[in-house]
Amino acid sequence: MNKQDELRKLTRVAKACSEDITYKDLAESIDININSFYNWLNGYYELSREKARYLEDIVINLAD
Repeated sequence: MNKQDELRKLTRVAKACSEDITYKDLAESIDININSFYNWLNGYYELSREKARYLEDIVINLAD
């Protein structure tokens, strides 16, 4: 499992743990549109390193 796949899994877990956050909120926080976010979440492409790191910071805080 590569780093982005782990981030996808972590993102899904964080979303499930937090009722207040939506995938749209996460997409906006890393400055991509919601359709692109869903495409990333489904493994169709990889995020840039910068956006992946930023998203990782966000979801780690949500999962705690």
